[in-house]
Amino acid sequence: SMNREEQKQTIKDYLKRLGAGEELESVRTDFVKKFQSVDAAEIMNAEQELIKEGTPISEVQRLCDVHSALFHGKTREEQIANAEKATVDSIREQRFAKTAELVKIPGHPLHTFTLENEALAKTIKKCREALKSGHVEYKLIEEVRQLAIHYAKKGDLLYPLLKVKYGISGPSDVMWTTDDEIRDELSGLAKAKGQDEAWKQRMERAMTRAEEMIYKEANILFPNCAVHFTEEEWIGIYQDA
Repeated sequence: SMNREEQKQTIKDYLKRLGAGEELESVRTDFVKKFQSVDAAEIMNAEQELIKEGTPISEVQRLCDVHSALFHGKTREEQIANAEKATVDSIREQRFAKTAELVKIPGHPLHTFTLENEALAKTIKKCREALKSGHVEYKLIEEVRQLAIHYAKKGDLLYPLLKVKYGISGPSDVMWTTDDEIRDELSGLAKAKGQDEAWKQRMERAMTRAEEMIYKEANILFPNCAVHFTEEEWIGIYQDA
């Protein structure tokens, strides 16, 4: 039988497969084979650890569909499965409630970060409109490139604290790389001579990635910070910013 670490790795593999677009049914078949003898509580523990490491809760929730086959018709197991979903939901709600509360406080780092993202979303919209009409003004490209400042602040103030103090390495490991890629791509696009079809496609892709990052910050990064960081830490972040 699998130990806790193996269970966690196996669940991670299933998440990857689902994320890559594999059919639910084929993942479900493997899941049932692999976890038939494993207690539901054990599966739950492995998933809680993944959430702690920064796996988006929404991804872990997708596994609830996969579990249903395993827990079907086993009353005790079914109760655990329902309790598990309720746990995931309540953790998620607590995170979002706490995030919403902090985002409302003028001057709070999460308030500032959110305002910056709202401004960026508007600029991206202008860029997309410009792309449709055929030419993106240099000034507009420079405006989008301001996201580099926002990314640098995140990289200095949020990622290291989450990773070092709270052991949540997901955001810094995954987002950091993406931040760099988006920033470098925009820098390359700004330097390009002319805006041919290939340039437009690259610009479109960069805009999409920047929008996805706004979504990930609001739904993964900020909630993780909101539930962990202390008031002293927020004050420190505010002063450093």
